[in-house]
Amino acid sequence: MNVNAADRVLRIFEAFAERGAPMTLSELARLLDIPVSTCFNLMRTLEARGYLYEEAGRKSFYPTARWLVKAQTIARHDPVREQLEPFLQSLRDETPHRSSWHTRKRTLRR
Repeated sequence: MNVNAADRVLRIFEAFAERGAPMTLSELARLLDIPVSTCFNLMRTLEARGYLYEEAGRKSFYPTARWLVKAQTIARHDPVREQLEPFLQSLRDETPHRSSWHTRKRTLRR
């Protein structure tokens, strides 16, 4: 089952991730192959919720850091991570040689 609105919102953020730059409504609608009016309604909803901002004077949009903050919060409470955390901590504590890649990299240069 595919819910169009949810699918389109996810595609909007995937498009921004791939492009890595602000986009106008018409650019985004063309890229996603959706009507400009639909794109407009989705963008305004995301902007009103604080997930996008419109660049002044350019009429282009870009995601805010709110997505990142929400994703980090979700990742911190990932049940798989929570289940693995005690094991990873004991593995870390039982490992006699603790070094980071950065430390090894410096050592190898000498």
